[in-house]
This record gives sequence, structure tokens and C-alpha cells, in this order.
Amino acid sequence: MKILLAIDDSSSSRAALKEVANRAWPKGSTVLILTAYDLQLGPMAKPWLFAHDEERILKAQRDQAQRLVEDAATKLRASAKSQLRVKTKTVQGRAERSILEEADRASSDLIVLGSHGHTAWERLILGSTAHTVALHAPCSVEIIRRRRRKHSKR
Repeated sequence: MKILLAIDDSSSSRAALKEVANRAWPKGSTVLILTAYDLQLGPMAKPWLFAHDEERILKAQRDQAQRLVEDAATKLRASAKSQLRVKTKTVQGRAERSILEEADRASSDLIVLGSHGHTAWERLILGSTAHTVALHAPCSVEIIRRRRRKHSKR
């Protein structure tokens, strides 16, 4: 089985990583841990940037993305239950597009990713990577939601 685990630096991604690590997968399964990074600057910042500033920012983002997937791979390999073959990849671009393109390119059987649990208003403003991936994926998608703590009644 080919699994694409799409992560960012969020608690929902950590929950997705934990879910993949704790599950028994068919023998010979592989997981590709993927993260995307992109130059996220407001419209006013662009005219003030020099080319070397943009390159420096992108390099810092690329380095951070590489550390993120390598840390996740280390945790996955250390899991007692996980016998997955683990690969990592970072790509520059929008997360939802990068996930969909990589799943198609790698002929993934399953995409696993976390949900930030945004409200309808937040999804309208921010968009939802999980929603977009679920609608357009070339394979099955599993969206992991982090457990919310129940509030006690007083």
C-alpha cells in the first residue's frame, strides 16, 4: 500500500502522524511524508523585497520544511508498530495542489492528513486544505481530527 502523509507544523498533523504510526499496515507498505512550503507574503511586502531577500526566505522555509519531514520520519521509524518503508519529500507550492499532484504522481492508495477544525467562517476566509484534497484526490483520503478536550459543566 502506498500512503501519502501530508503534514505541516500543527497539532492536527501530529495527530495524523501518530495515527499512521499506531496502525498495522499491510506488509511492504510505504509512506511518503510530504510537506509544502510557499512564500507567504502580503501584497505590500513584495515591492520592498530584493531578489536575495526572497531567496533567503525561501531557503529558510525549505530548511524548516526539511527538518519537519525528517523529524516525522524519525518518529515513524521509531514506532514499535510501524514496519513502513518511509520516504520524505518537500515541495514548494500551495499545500492542496502539492498534495494532489504528488498523490497522482506517486499512484498513492491513501492520503492521510490532519484537519485544523476551522469553523465555516474560517474555511471561507482561509480555505481548507483537507476539504480540497478530499474533493479532488485521485485516491482515498483519511482526515484525522485531533481530539478536543471536553469542557466540564460547572
